Amino acid sequence: MFKKLGMLGGALAILAVGAATAADWSLVEDDMKFMREEEKLARDVYATLYDFHLAQGLTLTVCDNIADSEQRHMDAVKQLLDNYGIPDSAVEGGQGTYPESCRDADCKFNDTDLSDLYAKLVADGKASGLGALLVGGLIEEVDMIDLTEAIANAEGYADVQGVYDNLLCGSGNHLRAFAHNIELATGDSYIDASADYVGDFGIRPEAGTEAYFAYVASLNAILVAPMEHCGSGAAGLQTRGVPPQ
Repeated sequence: MFKKLGMLGGALAILAVGAATAADWSLVEDDMKFMREEEKLARDVYATLYDFHLAQGLTLTVCDNIADSEQRHMDAVKQLLDNYGIPDSAVEGGQGTYPESCRDADCKFNDTDLSDLYAKLVADGKASGLGALLVGGLIEEVDMIDLTEAIANAEGYADVQGVYDNLLCGSGNHLRAFAHNIELATGDSYIDASADYVGDFGIRPEAGTEAYFAYVASLNAILVAPMEHCGSGAAGLQTRGVPPQ
């Protein structure tokens, strides 16, 4: 999600980019570690915001449902780490399993940037129900960007790419769900309704530029697509992976 925050102009357009011919194993390993905590950030934000707003009398079912899905995403990346003998990058094994996972300030991250970002997103999402939905849209937009980049980086590792493909499918469904709720709440298109909030994070190119139109076209193609049935995220993991020596 937020691997290169502030440097992601036109990023959804990388859905069409070609991968490198040979994977850099250190980059593949770093991506797996990051994706484990990145999926944890999504789960923890959604879980915290669901509980917070429920206590205020607002039931954000979309946050509850997607928090559960993010737990499965976390589990899929953990299985990849296990298969390659890589220590779990999530603090204390992910701090529980949803819905008995951590909440609010109890959620910890090894990646300090993700820790800081988590605190900001939770604060933004607590401001209002719409704020929580906008946070969800932001998370899923950037999640798709980072997953697409990770797929390209993992050229030659079909098991890793297969997991990321499934997670990317799930993130598309999540984005469509948040976008639908945002459009119902505001009466505007997702692109317009989220422009100010998402714009603060610098992930969309400058409006009116060629890069912006390419980004919006890619984003709209995702938003108008039907909900998909995605794999478990664990396909092809029966055989233990072997990193290059």
